[in-house]
Order: sequence, then structure tokens, then C-alpha cells
Amino acid sequence: MDIREFFESDDPEVLALTQRVFDKCILEKLQQPAEPLQHTWVRPVGPYYNGQWIWDTMFVVDLLSLLPDQKKVIRDIFQNYWDFQDRWNQRMPAYVRDMVGHGGLASARTITGKPGSSRRRNDDEPT
Repeated sequence: MDIREFFESDDPEVLALTQRVFDKCILEKLQQPAEPLQHTWVRPVGPYYNGQWIWDTMFVVDLLSLLPDQKKVIRDIFQNYWDFQDRWNQRMPAYVRDMVGHGGLASARTITGKPGSSRRRNDDEPT
């Protein structure tokens, strides 16, 4: 998407920088649905985690909202949070229900408990 048509500047270098920022920091962060995320989601910065975090997502969505025709994409991104909470509550012990782990939306590894993830206890007792 050529986002330069939505911004004005007399300096072509400013417009080129704006395009690069949107490409690298916004548009490249949008990911296709991948379990357990059933809608478009936002990949965080860095190689640390493959899931939709709260902080990164808010910055991306804020800037994404400047572009036209992004309402459905933004709604889908937030739908992941709403859907996730129901799945979290079904799998987690009572003392952590209605909470979001790791400061944001967990990845497939957290909700499924696959190897390599931060494992959770299977009983209702805190660790």
C-alpha cells in the first residue's frame, strides 16, 4: 500500500521515511490467522515471542487507524483478545481465570502447553 497519498509534505525524504516506517513497523506486523488466533493479528517487535501482545498491538493499531478501510482489520485484531479470554478461562485453573497471562495475549504455546512453552500447572494450586 502506498501510504504517501494520505500524508502531505514538501520534502520527498519525509514521505519516503513515512512509507518505510509504515511498511516496516505497521503493515509488516499484520499476520494472517494462526491458531489459536482466529483473526488477523499483530506480530510483536523482535524474536522474543510469537503471539499478540497488548503493548505492541496498541501502537500498531493506533497508526493503522490513520489508513482508510482498516476498520475490519482493527476489529479482527481486537476480536483475538475477546476470543482468547474465553479459551483461557476454559483451560486455566480457577485462580487465574479472567486474567491475561504474560502481560498480553498469549501465543499458541501458552494456551496449548506444547513443548518449549512456559509450562503451567495442571491443578488449581498456585505455584
